[in-house]
Amino acid sequence: MKKVFLMIVISVAALTTLTGCRSVPEIHELPQAKAFSGRMTAEMKLCREMVVAFVRNDAETFNRQFTTSLKHFDKNTFERTRKEVINTLGEPVSFQYLTTLEFPAFKPHFWKIRFRRTDRNGKEIFSESLLRIVTGISPEMQIVVLAFNFV
Repeated sequence: MKKVFLMIVISVAALTTLTGCRSVPEIHELPQAKAFSGRMTAEMKLCREMVVAFVRNDAETFNRQFTTSLKHFDKNTFERTRKEVINTLGEPVSFQYLTTLEFPAFKPHFWKIRFRRTDRNGKEIFSESLLRIVTGISPEMQIVVLAFNFV
């Protein structure tokens, strides 16, 4: 019994030590405000990938989703835009899918992003903003990102 307990303690300690070091910031996906019908649509998966890429500062993954009309949004533009958002709202710490509006030709998807920063007195402040990602179908029948912006 003592050997089993000792093995459990050693295993937990090893796991805690190994998982404590991360090279990317930890983000949290909050519970969904709207229940999915058992699975995420392809559009929602694409949008979620963009949100995670924004939070993790992954310009390559973020920019990979754009149509030719948004190709001007390169790595430098991503970094500059993300820096402006962080200077205003703070570091992104969590996100949550809210809803998708239905239109015949496109779909705006709304995500809530939560930010954390420190004020002049060292007090932690949280802010939230909506990220709107608009998807549509290309002439080649592929899902594409048509636009995105913080609301």
